[in-house]
Amino acid sequence: MNFLDDSITPRPQVPLLSGTRQEMVRILRENGSYARIMTKFKTLCNELRPPAGPGVPKFDRTRLELCPPGRPDFAGPHALLFHSIPRDVLACLVLGTVAFNSHHKSGRHAVRGLDPDGPGIYALGLKVHERNGKFLTAPEYGTLCQDFEKYMDVAKKTREGQLVTSQESEFMRDIDTQLGDWEESGPRFIKSISGQSHATFVHASLRRRWEAMKQADPSGTVYSVQSPLYIGCSENIAKRLADYTCHKETNNRLLSGNKFLCLTISLLKHRHVVCDIGKLAVIRIWEAGQLKDAELLVTLVAQAYTAQDGFNIQEGGGNKDDLQHVVPAKIAEYREYVYGKVKHLGDNAAKSASELAMANKIAKENEELLQLMEEQDRLQVCIDNGNKEINELLEDIESCKRVMELKTELMMLEREALLRLVAVMEK
Repeated sequence: MNFLDDSITPRPQVPLLSGTRQEMVRILRENGSYARIMTKFKTLCNELRPPAGPGVPKFDRTRLELCPPGRPDFAGPHALLFHSIPRDVLACLVLGTVAFNSHHKSGRHAVRGLDPDGPGIYALGLKVHERNGKFLTAPEYGTLCQDFEKYMDVAKKTREGQLVTSQESEFMRDIDTQLGDWEESGPRFIKSISGQSHATFVHASLRRRWEAMKQADPSGTVYSVQSPLYIGCSENIAKRLADYTCHKETNNRLLSGNKFLCLTISLLKHRHVVCDIGKLAVIRIWEAGQLKDAELLVTLVAQAYTAQDGFNIQEGGGNKDDLQHVVPAKIAEYREYVYGKVKHLGDNAAKSASELAMANKIAKENEELLQLMEEQDRLQVCIDNGNKEINELLEDIESCKRVMELKTELMMLEREALLRLVAVMEK
């Protein structure tokens, strides 16, 4: 977890690190529990509200599945799945450093992830070839943003039947053939209004990274270790990850994946910046029906939706039929891996349970303290009322005393008058 020490605040290497992402990183750095991080899910869901428009996704399923009304943040099927994620892998997801950390095989930056030989969720990030796991500089991000915007404009014109110049046509053709053959049907990566909306989100995210890097590194020489992420699911992670390579002989399989991941690779390749794909197995599922919940969960936490900062277009994949065809012995093997061979689920759950127990103890002590304070307040009211009655009694006594003094003074005057009268009569 040492690689967290350098990444608690935004810097050129990790340009997007603020708000909820920064809060989650801080919890991880403080060795806080997963239960504390799960309290941020509702905020992440609330932030996942892109402006309405043609083709703009609503992501209602993510909010409903992960934060349904009336249910605590750490209840439901996603809680166990979340606690099964290795702590260093979760840090990679939150920081967006999957490609960088998976590139390193040893040392403080190395993160291995789970064994991919089974069903579950994986994460992909981008790194530039021969940069030791790092991605782009600020000027390279700027060029990528400009080319991305140009491709969006040309794709829109082509799709709508507008006039396209020969230079624009040549540009789009060059991008579309970086990873595959030319398609006469139109732009390879943006084929619809919905695709255009998602592309706008991705472009905005790339631009945020560029602006942050320019501000943090005016020299434009520092490479980022953070990149946009793509989250996927598979009943055989290892087999699916083999498709994600940028080698020419496997490009067709790569192109069957995420369009914006491939578009970004193609735009950079157009500028002779050759990318590799960093990969990590994030969650290994162990029961039928878990893929959907797991992918929704990881995509949200990694902020990998296009409406956040990543490449994911659709809400979490899989369906309730996943693993239905797998023999019971294999299911038992998957469960044994999660519960026995690796300790992440047990360790993370124990830490959350301990922290929740401590929180409950503090809450109980606070409740008792509040009750004591309320009792003290009631006692103070009684004392104040008693003091008021005593003061009123003292005032009555003082008033009676003044009356008695006046009466005594009057009697003395009357006595003196009688004495003078007697003296006169005796004469």
